[in-house]
Amino acid sequence: GALVPGLEKALDGQRVGTRVLTVVPPKEGYGPKGYPTLRIAGSDSLVYVLDVVGRYPKTDTARGTPRSQRDPRLPQVAAGRPGQPPTVKIPRAAPPRKLLARTLIEGSGQPVRGGQVVALQYTGVLWRDGKVFDSSWRAGRVYATTIGRGQVVKGLDEGVVGQKVGSRVLLVVPPAWGYGAKGLEQVGIRGTDTLVFAVDILGAH
Repeated sequence: GALVPGLEKALDGQRVGTRVLTVVPPKEGYGPKGYPTLRIAGSDSLVYVLDVVGRYPKTDTARGTPRSQRDPRLPQVAAGRPGQPPTVKIPRAAPPRKLLARTLIEGSGQPVRGGQVVALQYTGVLWRDGKVFDSSWRAGRVYATTIGRGQVVKGLDEGVVGQKVGSRVLLVVPPAWGYGAKGLEQVGIRGTDTLVFAVDILGAH
């Protein structure tokens, strides 16, 4: 449901590596109201050319060589059941003041480059109380974004670039590299909160 209905139908069943041309009528696009922000009227048909570069089932996870988690001052991440998020245990210690990235599982793919579209699974928790504030696993779908271009918080942008595809990475994100002094009230993030992410890097294109 993240795309307009016509695109959902056009992509369903297509193979990776395929280029698809589709014409989406108004009722299967943005409906009678259109989308004024993009100057799409309610009567507009839409023409898309789509390259299917990857497919990532919601059960996908990191695959590689596990690395030791021996530092008692850092969160400990334990694998969940297949298709379920890992659990993150926060230590009784003050969080680091700078961005910290640790490889928990080292994948065998190429390092991620800024500007690539990445497919990620992630869980985000608060250092303050260990509460999960967001999770692609819980949402039931892999998350895709252009990395290194400001589409996610700075800590994710900086922490994912350079990591190998297939890896699971622990990121500890100080407030200034997360949502800043304003926080994000709707999910319970305060302006002083350090964020902790367990991120699986499934693909980069």
